[in-house]
Amino acid sequence: MFFMSQSRVEYNRWRQILEKVLPVVCDAGNLALSYSLRPGLKIETKSDGSPVTLADRDTESWLRDRLPKVAPGIGVIGEEFGEGDAGPDENWVIDPIDGTRAFTRGLPFWATLVALMSGGRPRIGIVHAPALGIVAWATEGGGAWVDGCPARVSTVSRLEDAFISIGSMDIVPEQTWAPRALELMGRAWTTRGFGDATAYLDLIVGSIDAMVDPLVNLWDIAPIQILIEEAGGTFTGLDGQPEPRGGSGVLGSNGHIHDEMLRYFT
Repeated sequence: MFFMSQSRVEYNRWRQILEKVLPVVCDAGNLALSYSLRPGLKIETKSDGSPVTLADRDTESWLRDRLPKVAPGIGVIGEEFGEGDAGPDENWVIDPIDGTRAFTRGLPFWATLVALMSGGRPRIGIVHAPALGIVAWATEGGGAWVDGCPARVSTVSRLEDAFISIGSMDIVPEQTWAPRALELMGRAWTTRGFGDATAYLDLIVGSIDAMVDPLVNLWDIAPIQILIEEAGGTFTGLDGQPEPRGGSGVLGSNGHIHDEMLRYFT
């Protein structure tokens, strides 16, 4: 009885925090979008070779300023400004623009990502893709939602019928599993290179059946994990570990084809 009561208390807390934070994240995504309309946005290259813009930095700064005001006592970790404001247990994890390469080329396939991590797991996940007009969210035990409608993964159960996406195709040849991935692509019904968070949005509504990301960081995947799981899917590292934290690859799927796919990567 205590467990059920405690779970209900936590569920209510996540819902209450989500209601306060969701409009903040939507505003942040719209702030990022406003930069895409400005001419001459300067693109810099970080030490890891990835691009960064003023839009990335200003959007993260905006979120770092506002999230503690609507949800006090929670630390902040972000792609652009690191872990200096991290808390001991609960943290917001921010990727201000997931898909900066697409963003800098005027493509709409990018999103602002925010997750609340507590006890080592994401409890809230929000993905706002303002150029596509899409916002998705999930809370632990509360399901996954896209634009106010419940999201569910597909029911495809055979690889031969599966629509698979693989992100960051440029680094796939470097992976030890690359030859096996080619075999997997040959078995699937079709494979396309949709990238970044917007591909996961397709996954949670059943438009595709699996997404392979060869290399990710925590801020890339924290909100994605809870969205997929609450939509009925499965999310693991490519090594099968159930709680990926970045630094390697991940697999998100509808669950039905997950184990069979993992055999191509382990």
